[in-house]
Amino acid sequence: MDLFEYAASSRRSDPVTSQAAGTMNRPQRRGHREILLEAIQRLGRCTAREAFEACQLPPRCCYWKRVGELEQRGLIRVAGQRLDPETRSQCQVYEVRQ
Repeated sequence: MDLFEYAASSRRSDPVTSQAAGTMNRPQRRGHREILLEAIQRLGRCTAREAFEACQLPPRCCYWKRVGELEQRGLIRVAGQRLDPETRSQCQVYEVRQ
């Protein structure tokens, strides 16, 4: 089993062009997950945004979705919460599962 196996990016009812685009971005999505996982491992405990900022992914990479996918796959877990000084809201802190 591939730990970075990806979910479908389009629905069966989507137009052919959307299905083709969903297939084309799969390798990119996989790369972003791996890069974020490495950042979380390197930083120890961090928020999704901190991991994103540490690895300098492009602004439109949907890092919060990729972090959610890592959590769904059991590769990372929520280790607590922290107040984000920029947004002044509680954010989940993640760490790599041992």
